[in-house]
Amino acid sequence: MAIKGLKVRLPECGAIRIGKHVGPIKKTVKGKDYRDIEKLDHFILTTPDKNDNGDFIQDVALMDKLKKSKDAILNKDGNLVGIPGRLLYNDIDLNFFTNYQEYKGGKRACFGDGEWGQPLTTKKIKCPCGALTNDEPTCKKHGRLIFVIDASETLGACHILRTTAIESMLGSMHLLQQETGGLLAFLPLHLILTARNTIIPTTGQPTKVQNSSVIFRGTIEQLQNKALEMARAKAKYFVTMDEIELNAKNQIEFDDESPSEEEQRQISGEFYSDRGKDETTKKQEGPKKEKESPASEATVDVKPEVEASPEEFTVAWVTNPQKKIIVRFKNKLKITNPDDWAALIKPFEVSSCNQFTENQANEFISILEKKAGDDIPF
Repeated sequence: MAIKGLKVRLPECGAIRIGKHVGPIKKTVKGKDYRDIEKLDHFILTTPDKNDNGDFIQDVALMDKLKKSKDAILNKDGNLVGIPGRLLYNDIDLNFFTNYQEYKGGKRACFGDGEWGQPLTTKKIKCPCGALTNDEPTCKKHGRLIFVIDASETLGACHILRTTAIESMLGSMHLLQQETGGLLAFLPLHLILTARNTIIPTTGQPTKVQNSSVIFRGTIEQLQNKALEMARAKAKYFVTMDEIELNAKNQIEFDDESPSEEEQRQISGEFYSDRGKDETTKKQEGPKKEKESPASEATVDVKPEVEASPEEFTVAWVTNPQKKIIVRFKNKLKITNPDDWAALIKPFEVSSCNQFTENQANEFISILEKKAGDDIPF
């Protein structure tokens, strides 16, 4: 007998980073600890363990192994800027989960998808709010890439790259997916880091930022031939990726709920470490002469810019047990054609079952039950 509704997570054997903590612990004007972050022009790999200073220990053995391989890409200083590896799924959202997140005091205060936000202490609010739209937003885009490094000898676990520069990553995945007819899972790819020049909006000063993305090292024809070769191999073993991914969406927790306290500290330290310095600077500069907007200091209970009814804030979404029932009916009905499945959910005006409300899911289950003709033993 298995535990019902249990969510699992892919084991994380390490992280892929483009920054590291440097220097001693400092104090903000409010007495909170923070450390400076040094942005890098190359990747470093770390283990899940920390040293006595509280820094994640670099995986020197794996980095050296990659540097000696013919597949890794190194910069002029001999550091990693291209890591060979694989993605686990064809679905981009499963490989690279994205959302908006606001952090305060080292903990996540709110997260959302651009339409709805979920503060820590209140009900859902309409998104975006002032925390995202102010001149100096406290809410940022976040992406969490799941990547299996070829040289890693830990089978069944993955490395995680967390980033706030999500556009280039999404763009590269969509391009690869388009050229392969939808295939991404287990293609021989490279996670690469490239620099680009940009302008800091608040100061107008030029700066250089690092963008990460996934690429295929070869021609379009070579990519398509590789995708065709892999598709034929999967067909030989009757592997249906659609079913695997639907099951993964139902079973694996891809950061749709609050991350662990340790993970929150990692994100806050890596992407919000400058908050302490900003607070100190503001204190030294004194009050601004210009009148600030009341929304410039967003709180977790900020009112939505567009009012919504209480019913919209308390809507009940499809549950995990309902998802499992839907999957079992789909398997029983042997629905493998995506177009056939899309036609079934089209009347509900959603693009996937994950967007069902609880009531819609019950209605859809009733439709599937009638099509099946009898009950499925659970």
